[in-house]
Amino acid sequence: MAKKIQIITEKTLTKKALKDYLDMMFSSFGYEVYLSSLIGADIVIKKNNWVGASIKWKTKSGNNYLVISGFSPSTMARILVSGILPILILLPKWLRFEKEIESTIKENQVIFNT
Repeated sequence: MAKKIQIITEKTLTKKALKDYLDMMFSSFGYEVYLSSLIGADIVIKKNNWVGASIKWKTKSGNNYLVISGFSPSTMARILVSGILPILILLPKWLRFEKEIESTIKENQVIFNT
């Protein structure tokens, strides 16, 4: 379910800078991008309360990777989604959103070097 993509940047990347880059990419779609304090999520891209994506930033051997996973941004929605039936209903939406995030980041790779 999680997607791992490599991003190439010449500059030193921080979580705040990464959030700003992603905000530039996704604000035109009307998505909210914010830093997260959740375990396993550095940044969240929120489409609505039910559909969103968590992004974990990892650096390994000088390479930057983003691990994208779908989830419900709202705490109340996450509590309601704890059963198997709601997860099965939302899973296709999360997977589509993950692909949308991945393709947008790959298309706009140059933004990380501006």
